[in-house]
Amino acid sequence: MLPDSYVYISNMAASVPDVPYVNPAFEPTNEDNHAPRNTSWTDPLPFAARFDPLHSHLPNEPLLPGPPNTNPIPQSMASPLVSPRLNKRSNRSSASSTLSAPISPVSDRRPSRFTSDFSHLKRASFQKSPDPAFKSHRKNFSEDINMHKMSAFREEVEDNEGNVSSDARNQESRETTPGQFQSVPLSAPTGLGLSYVPMDEGSGNKPGTSYRNLPDDDDDTSDDGASLKKQKIKYQPNWLSITIIILCIFSTAGSILFFVVAVARPRYGTRISTATGLRPQDAQLISAILAKTIELSFVSVFVSFLGQVLSRRALMTGSKGINIAELSMRGWVTQPGTLITHTASVRFAGLTFLGALSLTATILASFYTTAADTLVSPKLAWGSFEDRNLSGIVYSSYANNIARSNKCETIISPQEDPAVDDYLVSLSSATCDNILSGGRAYRDLSDWNALWTEARNQTFPDPLKRPHAPSALELTNYAGTWIQVTGENGVNRAIMAMPHPNVVVATKNTSLNGILQPEDSGSGYGSFIVKASTANPIVDVSCVPIGNGTLGWYLAQSNSSDLTRNGTSDPLTQRIFDFSNNSTFQNNGSFTYTGPYEAPRFPVRPPRYNTVLSSLGNGASVFMLTHTPADQYVICGMRSFMTPNCSTEFQAFENSGNATANCDLNNPLEFNEDLFRRNISTVKHPIPGVDRDLDVRDSLAADFRTIADTVLRSIALNNGVNGGNASIARFLSQLALETRQTQLNPARPSLAEALAVALGNAMITSSVETAYTTYWPYAPTVPLPVTEHFNAQVATIEYTSGAGSGWKPLFYVVLAGVLVMNVFCLIYFACVRDGFVTDWTEVQNLFCVAMDGGALRGGASMPRQDASVDERWKGTGGTGPAGGQYKVGFWFTEKHGRWYVTDGEMDGKSSTTGYSAV
Repeated sequence: MLPDSYVYISNMAASVPDVPYVNPAFEPTNEDNHAPRNTSWTDPLPFAARFDPLHSHLPNEPLLPGPPNTNPIPQSMASPLVSPRLNKRSNRSSASSTLSAPISPVSDRRPSRFTSDFSHLKRASFQKSPDPAFKSHRKNFSEDINMHKMSAFREEVEDNEGNVSSDARNQESRETTPGQFQSVPLSAPTGLGLSYVPMDEGSGNKPGTSYRNLPDDDDDTSDDGASLKKQKIKYQPNWLSITIIILCIFSTAGSILFFVVAVARPRYGTRISTATGLRPQDAQLISAILAKTIELSFVSVFVSFLGQVLSRRALMTGSKGINIAELSMRGWVTQPGTLITHTASVRFAGLTFLGALSLTATILASFYTTAADTLVSPKLAWGSFEDRNLSGIVYSSYANNIARSNKCETIISPQEDPAVDDYLVSLSSATCDNILSGGRAYRDLSDWNALWTEARNQTFPDPLKRPHAPSALELTNYAGTWIQVTGENGVNRAIMAMPHPNVVVATKNTSLNGILQPEDSGSGYGSFIVKASTANPIVDVSCVPIGNGTLGWYLAQSNSSDLTRNGTSDPLTQRIFDFSNNSTFQNNGSFTYTGPYEAPRFPVRPPRYNTVLSSLGNGASVFMLTHTPADQYVICGMRSFMTPNCSTEFQAFENSGNATANCDLNNPLEFNEDLFRRNISTVKHPIPGVDRDLDVRDSLAADFRTIADTVLRSIALNNGVNGGNASIARFLSQLALETRQTQLNPARPSLAEALAVALGNAMITSSVETAYTTYWPYAPTVPLPVTEHFNAQVATIEYTSGAGSGWKPLFYVVLAGVLVMNVFCLIYFACVRDGFVTDWTEVQNLFCVAMDGGALRGGASMPRQDASVDERWKGTGGTGPAGGQYKVGFWFTEKHGRWYVTDGEMDGKSSTTGYSAV
């Protein structure tokens, strides 16, 4: 008995008026209650003999297309039920497994159904039966066969009348004769051994081709394999392999470049700035683009490396194959989130070598852009101090009154107010300079007084820590440094050094020194620090109380031509200022560097709280006589030097800067020490056997006397001649140490300090664009300006690469890891001897294998038709792998131009693939 799920072709004989005709082959069984056969009818055995050739070729139950069950086929089932592109092996396997239809073993050889089974029926000259009922039966039987063939395969067939019917005509036939399926009895044609098969059996053949319901034998070469798109082993370079190699080289070179840059930590200086070179935003954008490109290329290269390793293992004989967990490693790198969503694959593959390598690559790729932004992308950062030789423009020597006055710009032209008498500059320029100097002196004294006010009731045991002398010039704040502040026995002395302003000018000259200016950083946080080994201007102020009995010695006669002096001199005053005791001594104003000097001749005895000035004589000092509130008098002398015992320090900001002088005793950058390091003999450090060809010492500036005199007169310190009662004179007179018993008050400023502060800005303006040494080394014939050089230490905030402090250096591990893995992949690809293989880990390639050859279970040479043999994969099509299915190994094999995936190693696979480990 045949299974109940099969439908059998019924007796379709035409009806006759009396008893229907029954062919012996369709004779009902004994269980059916039919009328006995009429023996008077024509015996159709001669017709049945025509089927002898069919019986000799067909198996016991050949398959015919037909309805899948005993119910009438609805109109919606006239089309195939499976994909039209199922291959010859997989379509029968799926159909038989789904419908549970027994078919012949795939190794059985039998003819094609319509070519061998029924094609001779159309060509044979059948014997016409005299019985018209059998003729009708034969016609209906043939039409039913053609109808089922068209509904299942939609091919052009030739009916028994010799007419060709298209798909559309067969569709019309099905629509116009819907009762043909219903007229088929359910009795089985056991005499012919025919049975129906599901209508989707063998679907997928193209129109115009013969239907083939069975796979070809292994030795059959007559199939259409030549037209198939076979997977070939790629021995010759193609665009894919070339692209991978190029990406690998690019990723390796880029990772090496980024790692070297991060380790070297270069400082870009003016190469990245808003004024010159590359703009900071563009540099950071380029770095980000390169970092992302390297990251993407690294991921592509590593995924290709992973695919090549796994694909070769799946093709190698004797290997353990690959499993689903290892296929998932590709997704770890490209989609790191799968490490969280698919933890099962990590559990099975994470502890293997490739798994650990993939996890490492995933972490490195995920943080590479962050690491590159931290370590490579240009950022503003402080650098360490570097020894540099800087350059500056020099126009004159220190305290050159002519050059200083000519720099002052005024609306009054020199032609309108020209020079007169013995003036070497126009009065317009001199007046401009006096106004600026007076204003700056007032400002500096006011700021200095404010500092003391803030420090009210605060004592300064260390005189050098007393409030500094503030000043400013062109948005740069200058702070004078106290070298000496004393006040013993009424003698008050203050020596103050100012930074060399030409250092500030030189550091702002980008074309000469290439220092990134704060305003060019484009961030508002730019800055740099310069410690220059140059000479510095200093002012030396000494004040000595003098009694009324000895004051006449220092007063001028009413007759200016009378050079005699009244009374006697004060010995202490004479000694401190190195005055000559000759009452008629006069040097006619000619300057001398050594004493004795001519004592001053003040025009009058000033009223209380007033001051007068005197700048005559052969010395380099200007003198002031002060009448104190206690009705005492104090003489102060002021002179200036260029000293080699200090250095200049300057810190620049975007809109300002701070400059100060460093005169510490152990200052390694002072000008004297710098010359000594260069093996130049100086007064402080004479070198035996080396001629002292440089006059490096405290160089007295003779011309500063004129500058100081004009500044002090500009702030009304000579108004005591006519009792002007200037406010600043009153303020200064109250700071004097009035008697020889008065000591320096640690909580109160002194008169000597105040006068030094008042002359501080005059020293600054007298040093702009002047020589960096203590002397003027150029002959009058040397054209000006000249470029001088000085040694300095420079630290800048500029764009740089590299890690800062804290935990940021940890990102070096990421850059180094990507570099090592890129080099490893490059070496691997370079060692591939037989070219790249198809990457089976790619979804599209794996899908093509499934559609082309399908799966071979258990290493069998042909696909199995019964899925119950191996239950490992049962149900995974709808749920995905789970548990131990992640570690089930499988391989790829090729047979007769088709590629298959198998969970068992194929026989003879080594001869098919021939791959070995790289």
